[in-house]
Amino acid sequence: AKALSYYETAAARGYDPARIAYQKGDLAEDRKRYKEARELYQAAWDGGYARAAQRLGRLYERGRGVKTDPVAAGMWY
Repeated sequence: AKALSYYETAAARGYDPARIAYQKGDLAEDRKRYKEARELYQAAWDGGYARAAQRLGRLYERGRGVKTDPVAAGMWY
């Protein structure tokens, strides 16, 4: 909960929203909230944070929050 509070404070102070979405995605993934993680990583990607592609690929590869899809995983990797 404390980490999420830090991310919200950073967002309010104008830090890169795509990077914050990525970090919140990591937090959601650590908590096994895979669908939420996928949505946050997608938002990070859409916002221009390229590192999110690897995380999206991993979710598709492992079928976490999405149906296992090696083709989609390969596209993200």
